[in-house]
Amino acid sequence: RHWQGYGTISRPPGEYFDENIYVTFQDDYSVKYALPGMNHERVLWATDFPHSDGTYPHSREVAHSLFGHLDAEIVHKLARGNAIRLFDLPFDN
Repeated sequence: RHWQGYGTISRPPGEYFDENIYVTFQDDYSVKYALPGMNHERVLWATDFPHSDGTYPHSREVAHSLFGHLDAEIVHKLARGNAIRLFDLPFDN
């Protein structure tokens, strides 16, 4: 930052991350522990269908084991709502 003439940032890096970056997860069970500290508006669940390393044909079971314990509103965001908003899809959010 010094040789390019940039000053310091005004907020912690995590705030910029939470407002500007989307993250996805597939069958990463550590998300159970990381999700409480993440911005639920910027997290999307991916099945990676139809690739063989995806969760299909067990996607429902995987989804339930990863975030079935969460409130319905958060599940909706992770499973479809955030993707609809991000990609401006013509579906009900």
